[in-house]
Amino acid sequence: MSPEPKRPPNRVVRLLTNPWFGGIAAAASIIGVPLSIYLGVAGTRERRLTFYVNPVRSVVVAAGKTSALKVLYKDQEVKTDVTAVQVALWNDGKESIRAENVLEPVVIHTDPSVPIIDATIRKTRRALSSIDLDRSQMSSGSLSVSWRIMEKSDSAIVQIVFAGPVDVK
Repeated sequence: MSPEPKRPPNRVVRLLTNPWFGGIAAAASIIGVPLSIYLGVAGTRERRLTFYVNPVRSVVVAAGKTSALKVLYKDQEVKTDVTAVQVALWNDGKESIRAENVLEPVVIHTDPSVPIIDATIRKTRRALSSIDLDRSQMSSGSLSVSWRIMEKSDSAIVQIVFAGPVDVK
């Protein structure tokens, strides 16, 4: 019996044993794994309500300073400082936040609890959001914020005027 002649390797074997193919496959793996992780995270849809309290406070009336300006709240003269602060609320997520997605009311509190004299929405990104303030608990230092829908980047700036010094949180 004569030995069988050697056949040249087929194309697939030649391709897989080629050093260039191995280098290209390694480079594709190195790029592919981080890319798949990034695209997985970037594609995640989430709701993220974010807020920011402006650290700059405005003293409207300083108690004890000589001034002809007097502030009345519910027909009573306010004897403490009157301060204004702005709070920004916005949807920083990629998914819209509808009223039915909010399980607990969004409430802004003063700490320590001081009466909120006035609260207004100074600016909204879109009127369609229907952002509204529930002022029923302002005398106890609480203000509820609600909306119909907040799409990505929808926002509101709420100005709060309270009877207290600038260091009230």
